[in-house]
Amino acid sequence: MTRSKLVLFALGSSAAPLAAQQPRQPVAVIRFEAALVSSPGLVSRMTGGVGVAFGGRLGAIGSPLTLSVEVLHHAFRRYNTEEYAAGVHTDVTLQLEAALTDGGPYHTQVLALLGLGGEVRSPYHAAPEMLGGIGFRYELTETVGFHGAIEDRITFIPREQFTCTASQSCYPGYVISHDTRHTPSALVSLELRL
Repeated sequence: MTRSKLVLFALGSSAAPLAAQQPRQPVAVIRFEAALVSSPGLVSRMTGGVGVAFGGRLGAIGSPLTLSVEVLHHAFRRYNTEEYAAGVHTDVTLQLEAALTDGGPYHTQVLALLGLGGEVRSPYHAAPEMLGGIGFRYELTETVGFHGAIEDRITFIPREQFTCTASQSCYPGYVISHDTRHTPSALVSLELRL
């Protein structure tokens, strides 16, 4: 019994240094975002936003593809009017990120971004959207880095008809026509890879 325990201990001890020598490949991604977002269709009215994204790498270790879910809230109002408040929204997007260049600590990696999702607007209905853009990642360590993106969200606004209450200032039977709007945005994120 003692001899078999010694053999198992020796095998376990020799395997531990080999496992420790393998490079760690982070697979989960968490980003905390700050954004400069335009009001839908109005690039001249850029305001702030905050967001968070969760995701992970797709495929084998070292894959250039990352899939994430992003929630971005257009948080700060520039004007305190009903018309401007209607532009305040939250975007929920499923994004695919493809690395176009190699990364690593102290190297800038260029990324292509594509996404599908929706824009939640109050008091209006949600609207489907898609996005495209280019991103950049700068790693400080294997775990911590910075992520930036320049995106254009294309929102497909549905046709809606409203009946106004006495407290609202609009014409009875107010109609929002079907429309397609571009919402350019710029994001800077602290990225954690676990």
